[in-house]
Amino acid sequence: MYSPRHRPARGSVLTSVLVTFSIACVFATAAYFAMPASLYATRDQPQAIEASNERHQETLDLLASMIASCKEIIAIKPRGASPYAELVLRVSGEADEHVLADEVVLISHSRVLQTIVLFEHAPSDTGHRIAFARSSVERPGFADQWRANPEVSPRILATGISDMQLERPSVELLRIVLTWAPDSADGKDVAAALIAMADPSAGSSLLQE
Repeated sequence: MYSPRHRPARGSVLTSVLVTFSIACVFATAAYFAMPASLYATRDQPQAIEASNERHQETLDLLASMIASCKEIIAIKPRGASPYAELVLRVSGEADEHVLADEVVLISHSRVLQTIVLFEHAPSDTGHRIAFARSSVERPGFADQWRANPEVSPRILATGISDMQLERPSVELLRIVLTWAPDSADGKDVAAALIAMADPSAGSSLLQE
């Protein structure tokens, strides 16, 4: 389990995001405002919820754009036996039964620390890339092993988040809901984003009401 030496101030958001995501996030954010009306959430679908606080909305948009910029969602690990809510993403490469370690990231939320942390594997210095079966990523215990791997580094994406829910209303949609507790720096708030999951070879895009 990742335990930061100094807990950051609540409500703060990491100002710089991974370089590997930066360009893709620009296009993903643009898609947020350009989705055709036929893809918008309907009355029968879970809805996107805009945060009442501008900084909270920026946090959600950042996280949703990052997810939308990835190639595919490999696994969703809801809170249960584990105290974490987690998402395993392929950020590069082609959809296959095998994945390379430096193609995978884990986004993890801790209720205890009220943080969202991204865990990524360091690139190989020798050119030898570690591969493993996709099925191993989907097994229980993968996230714990990934966080404990000495080659995996944590990056704090956001703090002051009391809860993160990951919902899959359909194979085409992912809904992410963030909750800020009343004692957070900017007060209690709830916001949700819908992400339309496209074909893995084409990436994903955001839905906006």
